[in-house]
Amino acid sequence: MESDVSSAAPVRQYCHRTGVHCGSSAIRDLLEYHGLEMTEAFCFGLGAGLGITYVEIPDSATPFIVHVRSMGFEEKVFHTLGVPFAWSSYPDKGAATNDLHQALRDGVPALLLTDIYHLPYFGSKTHFPGHAIVAWQL
Repeated sequence: MESDVSSAAPVRQYCHRTGVHCGSSAIRDLLEYHGLEMTEAFCFGLGAGLGITYVEIPDSATPFIVHVRSMGFEEKVFHTLGVPFAWSSYPDKGAATNDLHQALRDGVPALLLTDIYHLPYFGSKTHFPGHAIVAWQL
């Protein structure tokens, strides 16, 4: 049976709590927004979170990345719950910004994969484009 989280009434307009892992805490926040309360650890397990991936990056200041969670984690959580999910890609920053602003105007929080290098609160000197966050309209 397929779940329909999108039709569930939001519990709160904004329900963020810090967590241990960016993806599992972001998904926990989204599920809670849609009325499904789960722990961050439960969300991590739903996405088969444990895994190790080694990625070489030729001609880069960072020659390799060791990623210590399963690839496709976010997709796996939603698939396990039977919730339709797909990442969106955009040809340019303007198109992505327009779609994000429209979702927020519609009152829909958005799950984003960001590069920690561009997040001022992270203070990273290296790029990592897999940091999951949720954008909310406050």
